[in-house]
Amino acid sequence: MMKKTVKLCSLILAVLMVAGIAACKAKPAGGNKAGLSDVTLWGMPGTEKVYRDIERDSSYYTDYKTDAKIDLTMARGEYEGGQIIISADKKVEYNVESSALVSGDNTIPAENVEIFVEKYISVTATIENRGLPAAQYPDAIVPIANIKAAGENTVDAGCNQGIYVRVKTAENQAAGTYSGNLKVVIGDDATYLPVSVNVADVTVSQVNRSKSIFIAGWSTEKGELDTTQEMVDKYNEALFDYRLNGGIIVDISENMSVSEAGIQPFVEKAYNMMQNPKCSTVCIPYNSARYVLNTDIMNKMLTAIVNKCYETKYNMFDKLVCYFGVIDEPDINGLLGQARTFAKAYNDTKIAFANSVESEIAADDADKTFKKQVVESIRKLPHIMTSPYDNTFDGYDVTFCPKFSNYGTESERANYADQNERWWYGCNLPKSPYPTYHTDDIWLSARLVGWMQAQYDITGNLMWAVDNYANYDGVSYKEIDDYYESTALRFATNGANGDGYLFYPGKKYGIDGPVGSLRLEAIRDGLEEYEILYDIKQSYNKVSEALSGGGYSADFGGFMNTLTSKLYSGATVFATTKNFDAMRKELFNSAAVNATNDFCVVEYSDDGYGKKTFAFAVKSGVSVKKDGEALGSVVTTGGYDVYKIEVLLENASNVISLTFENDGKVNEYALDCGGAATVKKGSQLDAAGFAKMTCTPAVTADGDAMKVELPEVAGDEQSFIMTGANLSGADASTDKIVLHIRYDGTDKPELTLSAKFTNSRVYSDILRVTLENGENEITLDLSDRTAAISELAFIFEVKDAQSIATKTLYINGISVYRQ
Repeated sequence: MMKKTVKLCSLILAVLMVAGIAACKAKPAGGNKAGLSDVTLWGMPGTEKVYRDIERDSSYYTDYKTDAKIDLTMARGEYEGGQIIISADKKVEYNVESSALVSGDNTIPAENVEIFVEKYISVTATIENRGLPAAQYPDAIVPIANIKAAGENTVDAGCNQGIYVRVKTAENQAAGTYSGNLKVVIGDDATYLPVSVNVADVTVSQVNRSKSIFIAGWSTEKGELDTTQEMVDKYNEALFDYRLNGGIIVDISENMSVSEAGIQPFVEKAYNMMQNPKCSTVCIPYNSARYVLNTDIMNKMLTAIVNKCYETKYNMFDKLVCYFGVIDEPDINGLLGQARTFAKAYNDTKIAFANSVESEIAADDADKTFKKQVVESIRKLPHIMTSPYDNTFDGYDVTFCPKFSNYGTESERANYADQNERWWYGCNLPKSPYPTYHTDDIWLSARLVGWMQAQYDITGNLMWAVDNYANYDGVSYKEIDDYYESTALRFATNGANGDGYLFYPGKKYGIDGPVGSLRLEAIRDGLEEYEILYDIKQSYNKVSEALSGGGYSADFGGFMNTLTSKLYSGATVFATTKNFDAMRKELFNSAAVNATNDFCVVEYSDDGYGKKTFAFAVKSGVSVKKDGEALGSVVTTGGYDVYKIEVLLENASNVISLTFENDGKVNEYALDCGGAATVKKGSQLDAAGFAKMTCTPAVTADGDAMKVELPEVAGDEQSFIMTGANLSGADASTDKIVLHIRYDGTDKPELTLSAKFTNSRVYSDILRVTLENGENEITLDLSDRTAAISELAFIFEVKDAQSIATKTLYINGISVYRQ
């Protein structure tokens, strides 16, 4: 089983210096009896953190703080949550109750509007470099009834208390806006807060199409004081509710070992669990002597599974994987040789077994087709190995499962393109800006894992432990006095806040099983969106095949790029709640139109000079209008009409508004193409706006271009600055800057573009590119920046030479795009 190999360090001392939870700051309040006048009630989206000990008027909350209300948009068949925050001026007692939500004759029952109390855990040192504070972070969420039973429904003076309101919609929930309220009681006073839930015309599949191994049973007994198989089952069932799979379903020992006597019980339990549509992954337990696979046990295990498949006419192998913890992270743990030996034994055993089973299928067997499907699934049975791609394993049929960070670039992703399934994982590494489940990272980081999996065709996700209820001191795991009140960091060197646990033990609050966390809520939200994207992708594949005769292709990659360019790049997350909400709205918009009309994007392009082209396909016969006027198609092929629209970004807001009518059903679609673009040809640039950095450029007009000549430089770089009016429009709302540069040289120099923002004294590198001979279009992504650019530096660095020869650039134009 996967283990942490971290060392004791001074961080432990820092953690131990924090005795309990720091006191909140008390604020003056009049009177003796606490009530509504002694608190402030306010709202916060479910994507943002509110710290227990950082007061309500802090700048951390400014951008997203709302009135005291819950306002959600969600699909059918999913969960979504928002927050009500109680900020107390003196200690108060509270209670919160939900009502049913109503839309005409339709209802979301009160029991589907669940109320949880956020518990706080101390982050004494932030590690993720997100600019978040050392503070008391909300994480565990406990049902309010259990908090009241424990007598903990109070807020101390000067503290915040988050109430997480989670709504569940039925798979057949009617679309519409549902309204209701929350009854909030403070002391003897009561008030009612509005709840509004907009259910979109989109459905989340109840069948889980993503795979995962989020290992439960690591140290459940420490928190629950229960070592039974029944408790392991409860943790696995709780994972199903979060669209995750424990993978390991039997009470595990050191290497997930199984004896011959344990084979049939495992097979029966695995079959029964697989009947749950949320169960997508079960790990086959194995037996080994250190790094030698017991092939006899493996053969007997596979035989028992095949017999169960034949008995039930159910192909269990579709949900089975092999994950050998004994060779976990072989590249890190010095086990590559042992891993190759293990992989060869596994692969040889698997293929020989499949061949044997196939040879026993009689030619006249009524179940011949099904049995051949089982054999093919055996041959594809994945061996998940937590390692980046290693070519010394070529021919071993290993499913490499690298860290999130190994999917950062197209070339890195190409290493895994030929695998039958693609997997990845996160643990203490990587850290932000890559995705993490760490406490001091933004919740959107965890949520966007699901989006990335949809975009990069990643089937599975692995997490080493969800219930590590212990502190690791570099040698062994030590008991924790209170799993809720401890510090978030449970490991020494190389640890990360929150790594190893996503659940909390329910025993403290009288709950028979685990308590979830806000990090798990974010993971599930992302996996629900994965399911929406999964369905859209299947539609794109179908439409693309139909369009192929007409020379078009439904561009799922282009569609995803329009959704995610403001959220992440590669595997680097820079999303904000504002941008995420906009893109999620676009996702729902697209999904609703796609479900009725097979709406698919076939082109979404930008000429770099402020003109965007948007082309899409829908079923033939669908009536399409733009701004209320009928829109004519440019081609009809394969049962689909293709439409094309060009948008010149001249206005502060440029939105394409479309209406689709199909068999009496009307769908509205709005595509936000962004704000205004300021476009300047090279001849319109100000020569005085080019200045010396390490050399003085000679700048002259040259036709429609601005010619920039750089003298030979002795030193480490050849650089100049663009300033002034040439950057007009590059304000805090800038989305991107596109530079059009012609270079006549053949040496392909590397150019670094570095910006000085108005809120900084230093330059920040934005992009490094290689200048090719001829025209170069260079895009600077500034969607995650919050300040205007005052200077843009162009830097050519010396490599092997002691000086840099003269260079001439022709700047043909600069386009500044606003959000």
